[in-house]
Amino acid sequence: MEKERIITQVGWLTNIKTEYIPPKTQEEIERIKTQENEYYRNMFKVRVMFLQEKGLTTKTILSENDIVDEESKLSIGDLTEDGFRFYRTGIQKWVEKLDRSLNRMEIVTDTSFLEKKYQEYVNYELPFFQKLLLETNNDIKILENKKKLTPLIEKVISELDGSMKDYFTKRSKKTTIDLMSLFCYCYSKKT
Repeated sequence: MEKERIITQVGWLTNIKTEYIPPKTQEEIERIKTQENEYYRNMFKVRVMFLQEKGLTTKTILSENDIVDEESKLSIGDLTEDGFRFYRTGIQKWVEKLDRSLNRMEIVTDTSFLEKKYQEYVNYELPFFQKLLLETNNDIKILENKKKLTPLIEKVISELDGSMKDYFTKRSKKTTIDLMSLFCYCYSKKT
């Protein structure tokens, strides 16, 4: 994958032209836009600081006192392999949760959901992925092909026990196959 490829940039969200319904005064529009821009800057900062705190970045992208502006961005090359996989699962789920929330402005700095997703990644998803790498002997031709990979994922699922089995039993087999196929495909393209 292209290390320079930008995953997210604050300006992508703050420069969106929005029609406000019902029609608002210019003052109301400016107030709403200022609040939304602050939300997007906070979301970017929380996301990057969390990734850095967990050692999922290849460098320091943002310091605690840095100001986030429209040019602030995160690229594929800024993330470790684990960072990229976690971004695709935990971070994106967190963003989706925020976008659905009615009080997103208030909860954007709450990292408890991110922490929960990170623990799921470290304790369940990553070990499953590592079992799958062993099962495929790191064969790129298998890792990048969902059709070839699916029976091996099903085999690993059938061999799970304890809390791993409990965790993946709560998810549908299709969800696990989709997630692990994504992990394997990304891995095959990074190597």
